Amino acid sequence: MPKETDLELVTIPCPLCGSERFETIYSTRDRLIEKDPTVYRLVKCLDCSFRYLNPRPVISEQSKTYDSDYFTPDISPEQLLDSSAAVSIAKAECFDGLKRKGRLLDVGCQKGEFLKFMGKAGWEVHGVELDERAPNLYGLPIFYGKLSQAGFPDGYFDVVTLWSVIEHIYEL
Repeated sequence: MPKETDLELVTIPCPLCGSERFETIYSTRDRLIEKDPTVYRLVKCLDCSFRYLNPRPVISEQSKTYDSDYFTPDISPEQLLDSSAAVSIAKAECFDGLKRKGRLLDVGCQKGEFLKFMGKAGWEVHGVELDERAPNLYGLPIFYGKLSQAGFPDGYFDVVTLWSVIEHIYEL
């Protein structure tokens, strides 16, 4: 199981315009790490309306967010699909208005469970995962590294998802 973390957080100015004026629009704990007491706040810049995480973990603290146990599958790939089905269905509902299924890129795809779900639904799926400790449980096309290094051509994807990624982004 993931360990309890005690992340050092830092308040930052707006990454887009530099303003230090913001308001909180949403607060939550990480739903994937039950023991993590950190409360993440999504804020809106009062000058340019950009939304970002603030305060955010100090960049050197990011490795504490998910320890090695987080990536160790304690259930079978089939059980993981079953246990994550409700979340995957809710995510997939975001695309109900699209006229056709196409290519989907999931950035921060973890173990590939959402990719597998969407592949079963008829999408051509690809993933990018920064942390090489995350196992590719379903043998899917997952690139391990930064999105900028993945080499996908411009306009290649019809849908790009970034579930639970905003707290890991430090540069625009």
